[in-house]
Amino acid sequence: MSNLAVITIVHGRHDHLERQAEALGRSRDTDFSYIVVAIDDPELSSWHPPIVTPDVVPISRLGRSLPLATARNLGASRALARGAETLVFLDVDCLPGRQLVKAYRDAAMALSTKDSILCGPVAYLPPPPVYGYDLDSLSHFAP
Repeated sequence: MSNLAVITIVHGRHDHLERQAEALGRSRDTDFSYIVVAIDDPELSSWHPPIVTPDVVPISRLGRSLPLATARNLGASRALARGAETLVFLDVDCLPGRQLVKAYRDAAMALSTKDSILCGPVAYLPPPPVYGYDLDSLSHFAP
């Protein structure tokens, strides 16, 4: 079985991160690492969402710009050091469907080479209803 890590970088946007963690916690495949690279966001060092346990990796901003590529590489390095063979980079404003982790794991395991890039479908959600998205119905928006 391919060891898998979901990697997200964040600077602020805690509401998005909370919704993403909740959506990941509903995953049908729960055997994955969740790496959150926090850019100048010390508040996240004590973040403990109720469903998934993140490995929060801090990084400092360089001057005025956000070190996005460096943050992604740091997340990848942490995931590989923890034994991940498949890396799933998920933007903080993405809400994964229940099948996302399993679909990436299955696709990675079906490949004949480990040096591959997989890209799944992305659907854009309509504006959220007053009480937020129903995470159990995200598949209705899938292309």
